[in-house]
Amino acid sequence: MDNAELRAAVISYMQIADSSFDAALPLMINRTQARLRSLRVPEKEVRIHGSVPQVVLPTDVEEIKEVWSQSPRNPDTDVYDADYPESIYPHLIATSWQRLSGRSDSGGYPSLYTRRKTEAGADVLQIWPGSGNFNIEVTYYQNQPELVNVTDTYVYTTYFSDLMIFGTVAVGYRWLRSEDQMGIWEASFQNLYQEIEDAGFNRDYRGSTPITGNPYAANINVY
Repeated sequence: MDNAELRAAVISYMQIADSSFDAALPLMINRTQARLRSLRVPEKEVRIHGSVPQVVLPTDVEEIKEVWSQSPRNPDTDVYDADYPESIYPHLIATSWQRLSGRSDSGGYPSLYTRRKTEAGADVLQIWPGSGNFNIEVTYYQNQPELVNVTDTYVYTTYFSDLMIFGTVAVGYRWLRSEDQMGIWEASFQNLYQEIEDAGFNRDYRGSTPITGNPYAANINVY
């Protein structure tokens, strides 16, 4: 579903023909999208790779999900050996820059990271310890651009078009000051939102013990 199809679906559900409503519809869609920024699902995940001590982040990072270290280490001696394939080590733990900057680099496996801005303005993950032959794998949730052109699409319209429709219809009825209809569509939006989050969480953790807690918990507010 692209932007034009989304707008047509909202108008069809609401059975409305009003030029002022049409003019306000892009703003309603953007408000619905803003509510979905807290949606944590695999479809929004992107993986990038870097190395210690810093990983430069792209501009579309919404939130870091998890960070892992990798290194080709000899399993017999537990030291770096380029002849061995890369092994994945436990995930790194997020901390503050104040706590990280005060630590001395004593070597060993990377264990901590923090997200910060450099003096040059780059968005980076600072890794500690910051030495050794370690590659870093970062999984993050990708920020979705606003729909501008009629042919624009993104994760929400591709995989969760009903959620976008329900949320925009709820915002539309609030714009029309129809509280009863807004409540009906808001309930549909909330129920579907929760189903999608539960499905995403189950895909990540079904059959295993979560090691990062539930990253999908969110408070959703009506705009």
